[in-house]
Amino acid sequence: MKSTSWAATALAVALALAVPADAQNAPTPAPADITVPDLSPKDIQVWIGKSNAYVELLNTSLRALQSIRRYESWVDMKTGPTGKERYIEYGLYNVDPSTTKEAIAKARDAANGPPQIPALDDAARNYASAVETLVPILNDASAYYARQDYKDDGAAGAKALHAKLVPAIDTFLATRKRLEKGQEALAAVLDKQELALIEKTEGKSERWHVYNLSITAKAAMNALPVHQTPDEMKAFSAAILTYAQAVRDYDDFRKSAGKGGEETNPDSLLADLRDLRDKADKQQATRVDFQNVAMQYNSLVMMINFHR
Repeated sequence: MKSTSWAATALAVALALAVPADAQNAPTPAPADITVPDLSPKDIQVWIGKSNAYVELLNTSLRALQSIRRYESWVDMKTGPTGKERYIEYGLYNVDPSTTKEAIAKARDAANGPPQIPALDDAARNYASAVETLVPILNDASAYYARQDYKDDGAAGAKALHAKLVPAIDTFLATRKRLEKGQEALAAVLDKQELALIEKTEGKSERWHVYNLSITAKAAMNALPVHQTPDEMKAFSAAILTYAQAVRDYDDFRKSAGKGGEETNPDSLLADLRDLRDKADKQQATRVDFQNVAMQYNSLVMMINFHR
């Protein structure tokens, strides 16, 4: 009953949260209405297959998100470019259209296939359309700035592209948030059910402990306090405590099995999460702090993938 559902989901979350400004563009959507029945080992793979298709689209389109952030770093999004910006040469990142097209197609196939999850499937369709609309505009803009056309056209092309970019970006970010929240809700249920199935067939084996690490680490990342508010801090602190227990249990298992303490990724992430919590408690956590946690988290993902 092996799957790669968690690993894919984890990467998407980590990279997205490496740019916490994303959370400031729109209010967090309400959780999607997702009901998952008790699944057999065979059925859970069907659900995981759908989840993986949506995660692949989220992962593939991270490049578009990074391109947006690059654009926002030098342009005034409200007034648009003038051609005289100090860092206008930064432009935008190009996004691979072929891999994007493949991910969109897989997500749409998943949305139309079993099991039917109306709220999540609709979110995936809307996001797929948003990505499909945005990527060509991003690439046109990337080429425009790479050629430095703004030097000869008085930034007329920059202004025309900005008028197309803004609505496409707004739709992209809003639909991405909804798909992310729905995917988080689905993954949380599937993770728990898969963990229970592992325990039923293997007991609390090493794979059980690794999977438990994955679930609790992902929950901590999903709870990152991007606004550093009291409510966020309460949820984040609780998630850290849960992950800390999973790390201790994993270390104890390895010790009882006579294995050394060379696996340091879980401990390192825990230390970084606690450092971030301490800074966020004082409203002092920076973008770099979030990026450091995300990098450590991705190291944990690679360690877990090695064991799965």
